[in-house]
Amino acid sequence: MAHDHTKMEPDKISCLYEITKAIHGTFDLRKALYEVLDLLSRHMEMNRGSITLLDSDTKEIRITVAHGLSPAAKTVEGIKLGEGITGRVIESGRPMAVPHLDEEPLFLDRTGARSQIDKSKVSFFCVPIKEGTKVIGALSVDRLFKAPATLGDDLRFLTIISSLIAQKTVLLHEIEKEREQLMPKT
Repeated sequence: MAHDHTKMEPDKISCLYEITKAIHGTFDLRKALYEVLDLLSRHMEMNRGSITLLDSDTKEIRITVAHGLSPAAKTVEGIKLGEGITGRVIESGRPMAVPHLDEEPLFLDRTGARSQIDKSKVSFFCVPIKEGTKVIGALSVDRLFKAPATLGDDLRFLTIISSLIAQKTVLLHEIEKEREQLMPKT
């Protein structure tokens, strides 16, 4: 029987449901983003995740939330636009799937989080987080390589997640702006 790519697997649907609940269940963006990575790890075996959001002034990328990375990895210096896979995705606005990390020269492993694992067996995914056409960040995860056919499915799934993150980020930014405007000037 041919594999139907238009149907989403039940595990992805339940993960998406949990992620939607987590994102809309709090006004604490950092908490919501961490929950997203935790759910991806638990439901989908998508590990060592990070969600980076752009600093709109410096255009530097800051790792806002990381899951499955050491404390040192979470405080890695800002990456310049175009640097590494995450930088390239944010610069181009296009997602990237790397089937085997050991074959990708763009992969910097600046965090050192993958020094102990066999990179030939690990796939890496990075999708842009967009507000309309403007890229405001990126979501990236690893998972054990399954089959070339699943790479596109995983990218599409992560793109849905990234659009939920974008909606929440923009909403909270709008609320913050409104709050500042309502605050009396001292």
